Amino acid sequence: MLGLRAQIELTACSNGQEAVAVVQRVTPDLVLVDRQLPDIDGLDLLERLKSDPRLLGIPMVVVSADAIPGSLAETLAADATDYLTKPLTVDALLGLVDRLFDEVAEQR
Repeated sequence: MLGLRAQIELTACSNGQEAVAVVQRVTPDLVLVDRQLPDIDGLDLLERLKSDPRLLGIPMVVVSADAIPGSLAETLAADATDYLTKPLTVDALLGLVDRLFDEVAEQR
């Protein structure tokens, strides 16, 4: 889906530990965090990333198959920028990505 935006370069990680290392090295414009990772809870990963001052201002969106309202509230309370439920639709994902990139561009 992200391939539909030519300006996006995607870097995928297979677990949370790898994600921490990659995000700190690459400093991306956007981070999508899966709520259920093989080695760490997605909210724990989000907390680790949000605590790094070098990553301040980077939108971090949690993606999960869990659409229970309590999970949404818990995720947003963890300071996620937004929350997308699986299965993702092209419109939902790209609409959010476009909006977040527009907001970042306006702040610059």
